[in-house]
Amino acid sequence: MKISKTFFEHKDIHKYTWYQYTRDIKSIIDYFVIKQKTRLKVLDVKVKRGYDYGSDHHLLTSTVYLSYRASNNNREEKENIGQTTEERFNLQSLYEESTAYLYRRRVEQKIKTLRRTVEEEYKHIKACIKEA
Repeated sequence: MKISKTFFEHKDIHKYTWYQYTRDIKSIIDYFVIKQKTRLKVLDVKVKRGYDYGSDHHLLTSTVYLSYRASNNNREEKENIGQTTEERFNLQSLYEESTAYLYRRRVEQKIKTLRRTVEEEYKHIKACIKEA
């Protein structure tokens, strides 16, 4: 664990994390504990007043920066965007009324199940068309 202490220029009301009004005592405590092996960089530490909930302490917030590198998997996915696989369907058989009717019924039955997201719905409809 790494203890991060920062000294940023702020107004006094944004520095003091603890008050004791009876003796007029103020305290600045702006330590943040983060993982030792992390790429987080603390950019700013500030006190948010109004989040004390009956305590004499105030909420301490931090702005952090996380640097990251794109993995190889993401690069491969980006390269594959727009590439399609060719599949052949027997569309001639859909001109027959009985086959078209059966196909329509099968697709309707498979699509009836509800999905949550648009992507899932798209994938589900695509799979239903292929299966029918």
